[in-house]
Amino acid sequence: MTNDPNPSEPGAPVFLAGPLLREQQDPTALRRPGPGVSQVHFYRNGGHSIVTARGDEHVNRPLLGRAMTVSEVARGTYVTSLSLQVPAVGGTTFFDVEVDVHWTVTDCLRVVETQLTDLAVRLKAPLVHLLRGICENHRVSDAADAERKAMSACASGQWDYLGDDLGLDVRLYVRFAVDRATLEHAGRLRDGSNQGDLAAQEHQGKLAEEYRKSQLLALQMGKFERILDGGEQTERTYILAADPDGAAAYLAGLHRQQHADRQERLTSAVELMRDGAIQSVELENRLGDMLSADGHPAAGALGRPPVRSGHRPAELTSAPHRDDTPDDRDRGTDRPGRNRETPQPYTPTWLDVAPDADRPRRRPSEAFDDWESAAPPDDRPERTDRARDRERERERERDRERERERERERDDWPDDQDDHDDRAWSPDRGR
Repeated sequence: MTNDPNPSEPGAPVFLAGPLLREQQDPTALRRPGPGVSQVHFYRNGGHSIVTARGDEHVNRPLLGRAMTVSEVARGTYVTSLSLQVPAVGGTTFFDVEVDVHWTVTDCLRVVETQLTDLAVRLKAPLVHLLRGICENHRVSDAADAERKAMSACASGQWDYLGDDLGLDVRLYVRFAVDRATLEHAGRLRDGSNQGDLAAQEHQGKLAEEYRKSQLLALQMGKFERILDGGEQTERTYILAADPDGAAAYLAGLHRQQHADRQERLTSAVELMRDGAIQSVELENRLGDMLSADGHPAAGALGRPPVRSGHRPAELTSAPHRDDTPDDRDRGTDRPGRNRETPQPYTPTWLDVAPDADRPRRRPSEAFDDWESAAPPDDRPERTDRARDRERERERERDRERERERERERDDWPDDQDDHDDRAWSPDRGR
């Protein structure tokens, strides 16, 4: 780095702190200036001469006078850089501002008179003053905006007057930055903000996912609620619609299940009717219709007559035995002391043809599939026969109890109803 605008070494960098290069008291020691330097000669009478490579300019030069002092001034355009710290809004943080001053000497005499050896020192205070007017209205985070305003002022020539008093033509170029402490603080804030943004985004994502799940659950609840309200038929329709490819297999399995359920119901009904456990007339009619519809006609009553409920009369003593007449034997008697026969329980006619448990069972008709599946096989387990025998024994005991109850009720009937009752004949009625 040198203040000599004409370096002896070719290619050496030229850096000038200011336009005034040096002063000499002996003008004879100076040679003729080159194109990059101007010489200012001062005389005793106050005159001066400006000597350049292109020619000389004399002002009040004495005819035979010699110059007292010779000053060398740089010619051409040079750059001087300044690094400034300008406070931002609040005055606690600062902008780091880099200013490049491009200057050219326009008045050599003014340069010598102002002794402008260091341009950066002379322009620092004015530049800080101008930049503070901009930076005080901006935060350090708004460095780009502050830089745009400063560059606009420089480009419009508002700050070009800074070189007028110095004999220079100047152009300013400004670059804004932020001090290191502010950068570190802003970095921490940015990292925290980024983490906060990431957490907020994650939270928003979770909320969106929960909302989507709730909406999907509400749709599924509504769909299944309609299915349950629609009953079994709607459920089957939904299953078929959900899996059209498996509809044939599902329908086949459904038909098999329905057939198996029907076979089981028929088997249970036949067993109950054979054992005489069914007492409801309405149920007997329905079962008879169902069996008749399958090609196996059923005739007669199913089961035994129901037991009458009511007051239990006192048991009467029987009269001496006499020969029974056919009339009394057919009508029976209700008077005390008469001999009565114990009526036999009624068995439906359609069950008379059915095989007993003690006899070998015959093969049912091939045309009646339901009866064939409902009828018990010939090789059923022995424990089933024992259970059936016990059930029949209990049923016979209940029948005997019901007959005794009916006999006691007949004994309590009035005498004028003898012609209408089916009672056993006694010798007293024939007399």
